[in-house]
Amino acid sequence: MKRPKKGFTLVELLVVIAILAILASVSVVGYTAFIAKANQSVALQEMTQIRDALIAEDITNDAFNLSDGIDDATEAAAIQAAYSQLNLGLNGQFVAAATGCTYTINEATATWVPGEDITVA
Repeated sequence: MKRPKKGFTLVELLVVIAILAILASVSVVGYTAFIAKANQSVALQEMTQIRDALIAEDITNDAFNLSDGIDDATEAAAIQAAYSQLNLGLNGQFVAAATGCTYTINEATATWVPGEDITVA
């Protein structure tokens, strides 16, 4: 009497492994893009919070003039100092320079030049 065939052949197992590998590689690429977009969203949200707090500080204390951009290094230093005193509880790195303000968190950077919209990279 013949015994019934049990298990899978090597070729069947290799085909299944190849299909799983293809699915895993596609998933990793999609996941990486999703994480990058999420990081950009966080940077934009937190830079918006910083911008609003700096504008409120400017209106309240007339510490610097944000309506015409950042004129020089002295004004950039005043903005940097004002950010340090705001205690917003953010974990990213904020830098104010004569070219504008940048906020970096989780490998995403948001840039704001007073008088312009926030951009994210």
